[in-house]
Amino acid sequence: MGTTFELEEAKVFEAIPEDTIVEAEFQTVEERETPFDIDKNDPSKGKQHQVSFRFNVTGPEEYVGRVLFGNTPVTFSNHPDCKLRVWVQEILGTDTLPLGFKLDLSQLEGAPVKVVVGNRVKQAADGTTVAKDFAQDVLRVTGFVDASDAF
Repeated sequence: MGTTFELEEAKVFEAIPEDTIVEAEFQTVEERETPFDIDKNDPSKGKQHQVSFRFNVTGPEEYVGRVLFGNTPVTFSNHPDCKLRVWVQEILGTDTLPLGFKLDLSQLEGAPVKVVVGNRVKQAADGTTVAKDFAQDVLRVTGFVDASDAF
């Protein structure tokens, strides 16, 4: 017998207001290829490599259980604007990472963080526009690991 599904009422959430800071737990991460936004409808165009983060919201109470996704480029360098490095430093609660630092994102799963919420306006299938939440930035709660263990 195959898998059985039962049709349920769709859950509709109001968007979390933009720039709201929520408490969250870093759940999972994956590397993936996605089309550039400008080329989304043209499969002949190139793709970008991204690191996709998933966060489960743990507070405040009205947002508990919500899921936020955020993406960074795969570049991991000491450049001041390197989003992946900045997010990792915030998750670890450290101001610097030494050159040569080896990153295994799976070791960060379960880490408590604060997430700055962003909103994107998208067109729904019925033609209406809806605001969708995403992780715009990540902020440290406290150090997640002992700094001597991290390096």
